Amino acid sequence: MSELMEHGAGAPQNDGTTDGMGSVRRDEPTTCIILEDEALVAEVIQNDLEEVGYRCIGSFARAADAMDWLTTGTPHIAILDYRLADGDCLQPAALLRERGVPILIYSALRPRGAMPEAIEGAPWLLKPAGPMGLKAAVWKLAGLIERKS
Repeated sequence: MSELMEHGAGAPQNDGTTDGMGSVRRDEPTTCIILEDEALVAEVIQNDLEEVGYRCIGSFARAADAMDWLTTGTPHIAILDYRLADGDCLQPAALLRERGVPILIYSALRPRGAMPEAIEGAPWLLKPAGPMGLKAAVWKLAGLIERKS
């Protein structure tokens, strides 16, 4: 069962700029989903990102739960652990990329052999990166969506 975390009320409102430290300022906060099988790690990621203005709209330990959510939702960005409770992140990663959603792989594990197409070229942040490393990587992802606009 997925842990869907909604944070609509009280989400920061932004004016369309970034401050260089990962804080996003736009009319509406940048939304993200987290695919992470360790609940404590997912919570830390969510807290770190919400602290600088991102809105985490879903956290999923299983790829299948993320795929279910993605039938009706699309975030601005996504943070994915390579290894999830029910396998790997490749199926959700492929769908997110088809939709043009920038993804960050935040994982201690790398696939064996060649990099799978679904995540080839995606930025990869090795765990543990610490809050500043994660915020900097996500800030770069947010820059990708700003350039698309």
